[in-house]
Amino acid sequence: GGFTVFGKQKGEWWDYELRPNLEILGPKYGQQVPTIRHLIQELDPSRAAQQVRSGANIVVGEYELLPEEIIVIEAEKPGWTSSADGGYAVRIDTKITPELMQQGLARELVHRVQTMRRSAHLDISDRIVLFVEGHSLLSDTINDSTLSAYIKNETLAIDLVEGKDSEECYEESHTLDGSKVQISIRKA
Repeated sequence: GGFTVFGKQKGEWWDYELRPNLEILGPKYGQQVPTIRHLIQELDPSRAAQQVRSGANIVVGEYELLPEEIIVIEAEKPGWTSSADGGYAVRIDTKITPELMQQGLARELVHRVQTMRRSAHLDISDRIVLFVEGHSLLSDTINDSTLSAYIKNETLAIDLVEGKDSEECYEESHTLDGSKVQISIRKA
């Protein structure tokens, strides 16, 4: 994830939507409101938003609107969350990278295996062999040396294998990250 600190420039992270303030415009312009509404839609939203903020009048077609005659709606751009304070804004990338997803899967897998160890009545110190069959992201997770070391360490597995075991195992089906996964364990 990215973490960006930025001064005073909000336009790049925000989508602005402009709407006519009908409470003011209605009585003032009457029949011309639909035309004005259409003209407001033609404006560059982020420029108009800045003008409204700075209290400048906004020219649309032959009309000069007061800042309070336009409503600015700010929406954060997808994939980012931000917070503004004292004219400065911070934004954080909320998109999840494949690495983060794999770390999450590894933790989730460890959690499921811990529960299975109890269900299989294994002693707390029993070493196991762990077999996992499932979707491709899990496959990448198991084949990542750091993550597989973490999984083995946490579950006391001497071996972490992708696939099924020919011997008798304690097996459970789980759903990890929306995909079906078959987890098998046996005492080593």
